[in-house]
Amino acid sequence: MLEPKLSRDEIEALFDDGDFVPDAPVEEATQKDESFNFAAPNRLTWNQMEMLHATFHAVAQRVATAVSRPLVMVVGAQLWRLEQMRYDSFVSSIPLPSALVTVNYEPLARPWLIAISPKLAGAAVDRILGGSGRPPEEPRDLTPLEWSVAEPFVQGTIEGVSAGFKELIELRGHQLATFSDSKLVRVASDHEVVLSAEIRMGGELPEESIWICMLPDELDPLLEKNVESDATVRGNIHRPVIEAHLRQIPTDFRVVFESIELPLRQLIRWRPGDVIPLAHGLDQPLWGEVEGRRKFQGRLGASRGELAFRVQRRLESGLHDDSSE
Repeated sequence: MLEPKLSRDEIEALFDDGDFVPDAPVEEATQKDESFNFAAPNRLTWNQMEMLHATFHAVAQRVATAVSRPLVMVVGAQLWRLEQMRYDSFVSSIPLPSALVTVNYEPLARPWLIAISPKLAGAAVDRILGGSGRPPEEPRDLTPLEWSVAEPFVQGTIEGVSAGFKELIELRGHQLATFSDSKLVRVASDHEVVLSAEIRMGGELPEESIWICMLPDELDPLLEKNVESDATVRGNIHRPVIEAHLRQIPTDFRVVFESIELPLRQLIRWRPGDVIPLAHGLDQPLWGEVEGRRKFQGRLGASRGELAFRVQRRLESGLHDDSSE
């Protein structure tokens, strides 16, 4: 099995500074044309989306736990999709009719929209009323009475979102209003960029979705702060591990003499037992090379019955000469 080796530049950095830090990628100075999808804009950066992915994975687990209590059944949930899109694209993507709930999550100023699949909402109502959690055959609006029955399920979903965001921000959710037609709900203008998280429910519930729509503007400063903090923490944790791994990677070390030049006809005549004089005095130091670069100067000796190289000094960076062993 082949072992990975360090490049010459990486070895140079280890000897010069004692620590190896990979070079940051160099950005090209030339400007490139970038395509932009207006239907799915990139309002949030990749790092911010990465943090929100982790947050909504936690939201899914917390929602499953919260709604399992009033339903008295095993509920599973996972983050199915996390996207940035315009609000009108979000509205057109959810099924009609749906169980729609607007929620005010303090201390954020603007409301969120939670959309529950009509089959999932119907299954929750059936379960709370003592049934098996069977979804309705045809999607339909919830009646006012069914909305009252579904309240523990809706409240569990709201609380699950708050619990999932706990590592990022303390949210206190309060239900504002309920709807069945998404065209009647306006938590953002049509062209505003929103974040849509689809959570796929399962377990003993039908495999249906809950959608969470929020405006990321208010989270921007908080996300940026946490992204920087997370990168610092991850760097501080992983750097010793990375350095320890790098120091175990095998490298090529050679002890070399000064080179000599011989005519080819002499090399052809060499036979076992011939003595080849080297242009290297007995009192001259030898070179210690790492991956072809001279790093040490020392003398040849013996240690425990084997030839050994005694280091006398470490050479400055970049000193290199073509020499033979």
